[in-house]
Amino acid sequence: SSNFSIHERQSAVVAVLRIMFVATRSTFALGPAHAGRRCCAMVAGGKVHAANAPSHVAGTSTPFSELKKKPFTHTQHLGRDRAINLAAGAAALPLEVLEKAAREFVDTDNSGMSVAEMGYRTKPFHAIMERAEDGVRRLLNVPDTHEVHFFNGGATLQFSAIPLNLLGGINKGKTANYLMSGHWSEKARNEA
Repeated sequence: SSNFSIHERQSAVVAVLRIMFVATRSTFALGPAHAGRRCCAMVAGGKVHAANAPSHVAGTSTPFSELKKKPFTHTQHLGRDRAINLAAGAAALPLEVLEKAAREFVDTDNSGMSVAEMGYRTKPFHAIMERAEDGVRRLLNVPDTHEVHFFNGGATLQFSAIPLNLLGGINKGKTANYLMSGHWSEKARNEA
């Protein structure tokens, strides 16, 4: 069990969200040449990556305002209708965390700027990184003998990270065997 208050947990999640945004903003800044290579899921409408979308959202053009009239599509929290998110990828976050992140997004830590405007080498951004790392260390009991790294991307990032780490250094030039059992193992093999 954890000794963290809800406020401490929310602060840790907000800090991680800030870092994830900064890490991914360069992806969005790539411009039209990269358009369509990857799309973001949007609740009930818009473009959705079918592998990560709940069945009532994938490929639908039905607005959420109409979907929420159907059973098992939403919940109510703090007076707001919230889509039920059963996606394998991005998970639903507590509304309080999202609202705090939205408030602090415009003026992060009273710095007069958004985290999206901060350079990653600036003191305000390093303060965010240090708080995030400290929060992760305390929440997961990560000892000082281990490093904490924040990466953009999801599990598919490991498709290249694992072979790069395991087949480099003293193992350079060696090969790996992959057991093909379906869609995800094929993606891992192709990336390696």
